[in-house]
Amino acid sequence: MTLAGALLLLGLVATIFLPRVDVPGRAVHLFRAFFPSWRFFEDVGGTPRLDYRVHRADGEIGPWTDALPPVARGPTALLLNPEGNLRFACGSLVDQLVADFEVLTDAEVADAPERGLPALERMVSFRLVQNLLATRLRARPDAAEVAAYELRLVLDAPDVPEAEREVILQTPPYAWSP
Repeated sequence: MTLAGALLLLGLVATIFLPRVDVPGRAVHLFRAFFPSWRFFEDVGGTPRLDYRVHRADGEIGPWTDALPPVARGPTALLLNPEGNLRFACGSLVDQLVADFEVLTDAEVADAPERGLPALERMVSFRLVQNLLATRLRARPDAAEVAAYELRLVLDAPDVPEAEREVILQTPPYAWSP
């Protein structure tokens, strides 16, 4: 084994066993794709789920609906799975929205002068989620009757009953027209 190989192996072992250091700031999250994480199952917890409900023109409010339901996998999904890939991309978008919201609500973060939902509404991840919901709303059979929608982020944990799951964010109704 060469010296470079030994140093590389030593560096990999050190990254596994050294304590984790969290670096605050939104800019660091953009670079996470370049650095592998060897701690895949460090903390097992819930995953964020995006729900929405519609307000119809007649004043009726619909039930909360999962915006990203699981997709059925067929025998060709191993080779070609565009619906599954889209579902994973949308799930990553929801994860980014939760990360942005956590940064904006963290009182210790200095680079977020404005906090909460008004600041989140101007972020790209929130606008992309709104576009995702607009696509879902257009596909509904009752799309012509929808006047507004709400969205919420729920921490989806399999061992917690639905009624006791933590609501991370719930928005006021936003006007919508098909």
